[in-house]
Amino acid sequence: MLYDGLGNPIAPVQDRLVVPLNGDGYYLRTGGRRFFATLLAALRQATIEGLEPVCLQASDMTARPDRQPAVNITLANILNRPVTGALTVGLGELTVAPVAQPLTLAAGATTTVAVKVTGGQASQNNVYPLTVTSTPARTAW
Repeated sequence: MLYDGLGNPIAPVQDRLVVPLNGDGYYLRTGGRRFFATLLAALRQATIEGLEPVCLQASDMTARPDRQPAVNITLANILNRPVTGALTVGLGELTVAPVAQPLTLAAGATTTVAVKVTGGQASQNNVYPLTVTSTPARTAW
């Protein structure tokens, strides 16, 4: 059984409980203690749909581009299943390495990828637009 944060029941949709992922609190209940293991098994098999599966956080360069600093990009898989893809990174007019690399994240895993600046000129306004894209391989993200 599914309830919103105020205790109001939420009806199943086509015999499935659909928990909105909107920041509000929800409660899942069972018909008693003997059904709790069934609830946990169902949660482990549940799927998250409609959200970007990988959360990205980039850090600033720690030095001028001529010193070839690294840019750290932290990626977190918010899904309860693994994702695999090819990650491609660009940093404005600067040259970076690696430009592309395969990446696999386990369910709920977080990793940091270091991308090193290997060339290019410092920008007058110290702005370097970061682009990070992925190409799905086995599991779309």
